[in-house]
Amino acid sequence: GNVLWNGKPGKGLFISLSKKKQPQAPNPSSSSMAQRILRRISSSLQARADAQGNFTIEDIPPGEYNLSVSPTRGRDNASIAKQTVSLFEGQTLPMNLNILTGTLALDIIDKQTNKPVSGGRILLALGVEALDKEPKAWRKLPSFHQARIRKGKVRVKNLPSGSYRYFILGGRIKGQKGEVFVSTGPALSPTRLQVTRMGKKKTKKTSTQKNKKKATSKKGK
Repeated sequence: GNVLWNGKPGKGLFISLSKKKQPQAPNPSSSSMAQRILRRISSSLQARADAQGNFTIEDIPPGEYNLSVSPTRGRDNASIAKQTVSLFEGQTLPMNLNILTGTLALDIIDKQTNKPVSGGRILLALGVEALDKEPKAWRKLPSFHQARIRKGKVRVKNLPSGSYRYFILGGRIKGQKGEVFVSTGPALSPTRLQVTRMGKKKTKKTSTQKNKKKATSKKGK
């Protein structure tokens, strides 16, 4: 097959296949040796694109697979594209992949103080996948990403281009939903998002603490 990344040959990209997990009943007769062989076969189902973006994966057992494209070997969470493919015995499957990615750049600002927010994180999922789903269910989506807010900034590289739903939480931030668009290529300027932060909880003084305070004030007199 061939892979293009943002209009250019995807030189050096790793294309890997992993067998889709099928629910199976426990099989006591299945040996650990057989399981190791299956893992070895699965790990060998990958290729690296050449200077023209061409790649070949051979000797694939028939079945249904998850195809993943990543700039780095073995890092599934860094995948820039995922899809499902089915292969039959003796079949040759030509694939032309055209991957478009961009960088998400956000500045997270406190609505009251107009200052950058420290702490918290942002959950992301493509709008077409996250439609009618609560943020807690996004983790199971292929496009799910999350990132920490560091000194009011969020930067996520190599996100598939498109419209994303986001949910900001943590760091005393009042949970906030919204939508943001990731365009192809580098981010020209960050998108500014304002959030509402909740005040710190006041700790109640216990009766012991109150008595100690009274005793200290009497001694002072």
